[in-house]
Amino acid sequence: MSQCFLLIAIVWKTHMPAKTSSKRPRAEQLGPKIRRPLVLDAALPLFVENGYRETSMDEIASAAGVTKPVLYDCFPNKEALLMELIKREEEHILKQVAEAFPKDPDLDEIEQLLADSVTASFKAVAENPLSWKAVYIADQGGIPEIAKRAHQVRERQIEMVCEIVKRYLSERGVGDRERLGMLLARVIFAAGDAAAKLMLDEPDSWTPEELGETMSRILARGSAGL
Repeated sequence: MSQCFLLIAIVWKTHMPAKTSSKRPRAEQLGPKIRRPLVLDAALPLFVENGYRETSMDEIASAAGVTKPVLYDCFPNKEALLMELIKREEEHILKQVAEAFPKDPDLDEIEQLLADSVTASFKAVAENPLSWKAVYIADQGGIPEIAKRAHQVRERQIEMVCEIVKRYLSERGVGDRERLGMLLARVIFAAGDAAAKLMLDEPDSWTPEELGETMSRILARGSAGL
């Protein structure tokens, strides 16, 4: 009987699946393709907290859990790293902004449309503050190409707003829709952009819902909405 138990134990141990470590593998142990997103994840809060100039490659390597040679194997320099980071974060932002606008908006209820869209945008800011801060500070490094990309992100957001504004003007027979639509879109975007920065700087001062409702009233009614 004891031999039978011994045989069962040996068979069980032989075929028992090996334990897997619950620890996340260090970025240094991975290939460059998998390692780059991990490096970007580590670099994002450093750039946001310290700024581009004050963030060193040593700090990024340490935060990512890699050596300097491994880091440079991923990105040739700090500028290239920030450029790739901005590309990634701007994709997140544009996706969030696109999702904030309804596919088939009710243009007869313009104030409610503004409230819903602006609130959704502010919720995206509150849920992903680092992404938005990264794009806002992108031009602080004094790198023209990165500042240009940040500007392009803003312009694409304005274009999304402009398309809805032009549809609204068209349904009401307003002339010169191209010029007036872009003007109104820039005004709406500038107001929303300023409010979003306020949320990032003072996260406890407004909820997305409060800010969205207030902004929509002001945009739709002017000073009468206060």
